[in-house]
Amino acid sequence: MRRAEGDASAVAGNTIRKGVPTMAKVRSWVGLDVHGAKVVACVVDAESGEMTVHRLSGDTAEVVAFCCGLPRPTKAADEAGPTGYGLARALAAAGVGCVVAAPR
Repeated sequence: MRRAEGDASAVAGNTIRKGVPTMAKVRSWVGLDVHGAKVVACVVDAESGEMTVHRLSGDTAEVVAFCCGLPRPTKAADEAGPTGYGLARALAAAGVGCVVAAPR
């Protein structure tokens, strides 16, 4: 396809959004290492930079309550595993964004 003479831009008409990418505004980042009987949560406070590690039971309600008790907004990453997507769905329903990472 030939461009019109007045159109010097090589990306004219491109639908890719231009500009500076933005990062999510998050206060608490949570990484969840999920096993059948227990969950290890690693929390990073974006404001202070402090990192803490917590051992929780494998009970979904306990993990959700823990994440909801952190300073908001909170985002979590959960590895796909024995809980399936149940934990991710429960976190999302409680207002905690959660991505599920597939282990290799």
